[in-house]
Formats: sequence, C-alpha cells, structure tokens
Amino acid sequence: MAIQMRRGNRVDFDPNKMMPGEWAIALDTETIWMCYAPGRCVEVGSVSSLLPWIREAEAWAVGTKDGEPVVITDPQYENNAKYYAENAADSETNAAASEVNAKDSEENSEAWAVGTKNGTPVPPTDPQYNNSAKDWAQAAAAIVGIGIATTSVAGIVKPDGSSITVDPDGTIHTNIRIVGKKVVVD
Repeated sequence: MAIQMRRGNRVDFDPNKMMPGEWAIALDTETIWMCYAPGRCVEVGSVSSLLPWIREAEAWAVGTKDGEPVVITDPQYENNAKYYAENAADSETNAAASEVNAKDSEENSEAWAVGTKNGTPVPPTDPQYNNSAKDWAQAAAAIVGIGIATTSVAGIVKPDGSSITVDPDGTIHTNIRIVGKKVVVD
C-alpha cells in the first residue's frame, strides 16, 4: 500500500475519488480534507487556519515558534523537549557535584570517627586532627585509668586556687618560690 495525497485546485476536488485515510489539498484555496470512507471526506481546515496549531506543535516539541526560542512567558516554555534536555543536563551536573560532596562528607566522617581519611592517619594540618572520637576516647581512657595522686603514685590533683592556679587552657601556675632554704608564698 502506498501513502497517497491528492492535490490540485478546489474545483477539481472529487470526494468520490478519495480512498480511506487519504489527504487532499486545494492548492489555490489551501483547503485540506481527509477521507475516512469511500466518497466521505471531512474538511479539516486550511493551511492558514492550521498555522497556529503547527506553531504550537513546534513550541511543544522543540521549544521554538517559527524558528525563534519560546519566551519565558509562553506556556510551552517549560513543557518542551529542549527545556527537559537542558534540565537533564543540569541535573547530571548537580548529581556529579553531589557525588563529590558525598565523598568529602564520607572522608570527614571517617576523620571525626576514627582519625583517618581513606585509612590514612589525618595530618596535623587537617581541621579534624586531634578531634576524632578515637582521640577523645583515648584521652578519656587515660584520665579514667589514673587515680588520685599520692606522694608515691602519680595521679589526678586538684589545685587549691590560691597557691596553685590553672589557666583556662590548662596551664598550671604557682605563687610559691624557694628563697634559700625558705618557702615564700607571694
């Protein structure tokens, strides 16, 4: 079966010669018909009456009207293949950036948790250096494992606040000095 379309002047149009599914166009009046049964045709319209539909179809399909990009105020602006292709490209770029951020977060989480990044110890220049849960756990274990100091065993001491003081950063100071064989408190 061949695809057929008749063309000619309107006065020459004869619906009885048309085959079902065949189209006809009058070149002089730009009238268009479609045959749905032998001898039975429907006038679809004219080329000029269909131009707005053709323009709309172009806008919906590729994001242009008469070859010009669809403007942002046009309903077809966000509903055409071109728009979705551009959004897909943006989504792909954003996905790649998210993947990089996720990898960085994974490495930082590892650093905070165990003091390594990708299995390598965190260098002193890294913000997570000496801030991992492992470091704090070791410090806590060291403190917990030490009892109160005595004259024979090293341990935890409590400064009295007058003869021995402690700065907020943990530096210990005393106002006691030995002069000769005497202890002097300033």
